[in-house]
Amino acid sequence: MAGVPGPEGRAFGERHGRIAMFLLSGLHASSERYQAAVASFSDELSQRGISFQDLREDELDELVAERVIDFFEETVEGSGISKGSMLVAAVSEIKPRLRLTTSWKVLDVWRVRVPPAQALTFPPEFAIGLAVWMMLAKQHVCATVVATCFSGLFRVSELLHLRWKDFFLSPKEAVMCLGQAKRGLEQKVVLTHQSMVKWLTNYVAFCAKSKVGLAMTMTMCFQ
Repeated sequence: MAGVPGPEGRAFGERHGRIAMFLLSGLHASSERYQAAVASFSDELSQRGISFQDLREDELDELVAERVIDFFEETVEGSGISKGSMLVAAVSEIKPRLRLTTSWKVLDVWRVRVPPAQALTFPPEFAIGLAVWMMLAKQHVCATVVATCFSGLFRVSELLHLRWKDFFLSPKEAVMCLGQAKRGLEQKVVLTHQSMVKWLTNYVAFCAKSKVGLAMTMTMCFQ
């Protein structure tokens, strides 16, 4: 293993350790877990006669990757991937210049071999039922936001920032122009489900007859 011998090497290790602990302290809630992950890994290396501080970048990357594989083999159904991810992230934090290319690739392969469990889908019956319940409670705006976001796969913030001039309704479809979206592209959403088209048509008519002007955003309708 590469290293700096003698007192100079020890001084370098102490200085590097001080810097590492300072960097980890900036992670707030995660700092204790990250420090524990690095400390445990460092202790394991010490038991093998290897100094964490004296390793070259490629050596450290391979040893971290090897430890991640150990986590994979020691656990079932991918339950240990959080430990592996934490170790890689913690080492990356205290060594910002180190890319840990091999270690990240090992994590990627782990996710391919054991895909993470996906959250259950939000059933349409529940979404529409929630919107109808809000209508009965006279929360017309909330009901429309829930139904439209679910049907059009909107981000809530995208829908709430629309103005009525961004809505184009016809008997067959409802078109909503998002303007410049997160990716910097002009985007629009087209709804063709007749129930949603009628819902939005009736909602716009309701707003036109009420005190809510068509130039106001949906966010302002909550006020």
